[in-house]
Amino acid sequence: MRPKLMAQPPWDKGLGEFFILHFTYGNDYDENGVFTPGKVGKWRFDKRSYMAGIPPKNLDPPPAGCDNELVKRLIEMMNEASATLPNWEDPLGAGRGAGRRMLHAGWLEHVPAIGSIGRRPAPIAIQSGAEL
Repeated sequence: MRPKLMAQPPWDKGLGEFFILHFTYGNDYDENGVFTPGKVGKWRFDKRSYMAGIPPKNLDPPPAGCDNELVKRLIEMMNEASATLPNWEDPLGAGRGAGRRMLHAGWLEHVPAIGSIGRRPAPIAIQSGAEL
């Protein structure tokens, strides 16, 4: 067992020798950088806010008084990724919100469920000009 296998901001605060950064919880802070657990803060990063699309480039950092180095680093890494990866806003080349539209249209029905590690999904044919 590895006690420091996974860091989970905002509950974990410091950078350390973790193997995984798991951002499942909302990160909410007031305007002074005080953590507001259970309450939506003035500043917030929660992956659920982006269920319908990709997070924007250049997310605002937490307020100056935030003492959580892990939350600060998470936002820095998101900003590094969005600045570096090509086509950040439209990774599928199909317009904003395409992933959600593809899901509802049944295009992603062959994508394997969690727990199917080791099996390769069948290729999905996407035709040019197909309506999403």
